[in-house]
Amino acid sequence: MRKGFQIVTVVIGVAGWASGAEVQVQVSSREIMLGESLTVRVSVINAAEHDPPTLPASADYSVLGPPQRTENSQIRISNGRRTTLSTVSYQFSVAAK
Repeated sequence: MRKGFQIVTVVIGVAGWASGAEVQVQVSSREIMLGESLTVRVSVINAAEHDPPTLPASADYSVLGPPQRTENSQIRISNGRRTTLSTVSYQFSVAAK
């Protein structure tokens, strides 16, 4: 059970690099057993620029390949005001060792 919480802590620490942007972290499971994997999704919202996140090496888990990157943009017009919301998400597969 503790491995899932350690992964979230590591990702939150890594995700602090997107200055001025909102960063969200989602984990697919709160606990995993040895040999199982989970998905960690790091979303960067409204960042002008940012470097892709990386997960540091750990004896507790291994990252299964590079993250999958997706982009999403929304434009809203309400009472003549235009609002743009852009999100870049990175999805990591992580396995407990």
